[in-house]
Order: sequence, then C-alpha cells, then structure tokens
Amino acid sequence: MPAISIIIPVYNKAAYLKDCLFSVLGQTFTDFELILVDDCSTDESRDICEDFAFQDPRVRFLPLEQNLGASGARNQGLAAAKGGYISFIDADDRVEPNLLERLYGAMDRERAEIAVCGYCYEAPDGKRLGIFSNPDQETLYEGEACLSQLVQLYPVRTRFDIALWNKLFSRDLLSGIFLEDFCSEDYLFNIQAFARAERVVHIPDILYRAVQSPDSFSRAAVNRKNITAIQANRIALERISKLRPDLIPAALERLICICAQLSLDAKKNCAMPYRDARNVILSNGLWATKRAMKLPGSRAALALRRQWINLFFPGMHGIVDTLYRRFFIEK
Repeated sequence: MPAISIIIPVYNKAAYLKDCLFSVLGQTFTDFELILVDDCSTDESRDICEDFAFQDPRVRFLPLEQNLGASGARNQGLAAAKGGYISFIDADDRVEPNLLERLYGAMDRERAEIAVCGYCYEAPDGKRLGIFSNPDQETLYEGEACLSQLVQLYPVRTRFDIALWNKLFSRDLLSGIFLEDFCSEDYLFNIQAFARAERVVHIPDILYRAVQSPDSFSRAAVNRKNITAIQANRIALERISKLRPDLIPAALERLICICAQLSLDAKKNCAMPYRDARNVILSNGLWATKRAMKLPGSRAALALRRQWINLFFPGMHGIVDTLYRRFFIEK
C-alpha cells in the first residue's frame, strides 16, 4: 500500500494539467499513488490523464460516467484511495518537489494528524502574486487550538486557511467525512477534520503554488454556484456553534466578509439576475448583522463595521475607499 494518496479532480484543465502532473510526479518523496479523477472533461484532459497513467504505475486514472463537480470527484477519489495519508491538489496548480517530504516528515516527527504548509498565488507565467499561511517557524498546535487556527481569519500569516490543497491529512482522521456540493466546500470539510484533530503541525515553507488562471473559479462572475459560499458559511456557523461556541464571533466574521465580497463582486460582474443575487446577499447580510450587533466589541462586530458599506451599499465602495486613503492613509 502507498503511504500517501494524492487526489486530483480534473475537468477541462488541459492547458495546465501537464505542468501540474510533472510537478507532482517529480516529488522527492516517492511512496505515493496519484488518483486522477476525470469529471467528464470535454477537452484533452482525459487523454493527458490516460497518457500519464500508462507511463507511470503510480498513477491511477478514474474516469467518471457523469459530471459530479469538484466535490463529487474528490469524494470518488477519496473512496478509491489506498494510502494512509491523503493529499488534495487542484489540476491547474503546481507544487514544489519537496511538498510531500516536508509535510509527511513534519507529521511523523510531531505525531500530528494534519500538516499545513505555506502557499502562494501565482500567475500562469510564474509571477508570484501573494504569500499566505507561512509562519516564521514550524509550530505545533494541540487540542482546541487546532480548530481555532482554521476558523479565525487573522493573522493571515499564521492561520491554516480553509483550502484543502496545502494540507496532508491522516486517513484515519477523515473516516465518514466527505465534501459537500457548495462553493467553500473546503471549509465545511476542514471544520470536521480539524475538530477531530489533536495535533496539527504548521510549517513555514511555501510549497504549494495556486495558479490564478483567467478561468479560475475564484475569478468568475457571481453566479448560482459561487453564491452558495454564503450557505456554506451559514452551515459552518451552525456546526461551530455546537462544537465551539467561543468561535462563533470568528465564524460570523467569515460570513459577514463573504457576503460583503460577493456584494462587491455582484455589482461589478453578475452572471445571474442581479436582483436574485442581491436578495440572497442582503437577507443573509441582515441576518449576520443582527447576530453581530449582539456581540459588541467582538471580531464579528468589528467586521460588520469594516464591511458595512461593501455589504449594503457596494456602489459607494470606490468613493469611500478613495476618501479613506486620502485622509487616513496618505496623510
């Protein structure tokens, strides 16, 4: 049995897939299987997957008979995985050669159930756009701190981030956990995993390179799929309320911020009826506002004050931002 199972859902990523797969297969840690789950691609992605599976015995090709979306594809890969550890990678991203070696080594050394590494966003040409989740030194978190570091938005350098792909999980920890069909499904999955974890190790190395391609889902117009991030954050808040009531303000802060960001995005570019989008955003924004106002001085209340204009009056964002920079920053 391989030590690690790497799961990559693939859907129409032919332009980036080879670079991704070469970076994965070039790992210094070699005891792994790579499961490529083709979610009914209509470009050359399937041919690329088949070619790599033919050339390297570590590659397993899993074609789906119907399109299940990224969450469903990952679930199929997870069900087929044989490794004692699980890694999720996106088909248009790239990883450093020592990704698995560093994550696996840190988990073994610290007897941790999850390892988290730093990551960067970069353009397709390799230009670095930003660095995240990179503490100054390797840090071990235990007990309640494991979930706290996931839910809290700040500080950016030391939080775990909600993404699946900059982490290595013990397979035993994931028993019965599957991804749900929402945008921000990573968050819901990780809440369950980190709530179970007793030890999580966070290493400072920038080992994962998330490529921001022009067709990246995160850059898409507001639509009926990505607006479900609001519902996912509502569900996350409900679960956290039961698991860790002390983290309600942090979870509510996330909900307020995602509503505010979608409000801004919808004003600029909306691929669904704008009125429908605003109704979803405003109804949830008002609900979150009432919750936050009952928690004066909390992270949620501060987030509401910070995001009020973006959430309820997105058309005023440019004017307010300009005035703020003019009188409070540039002075």
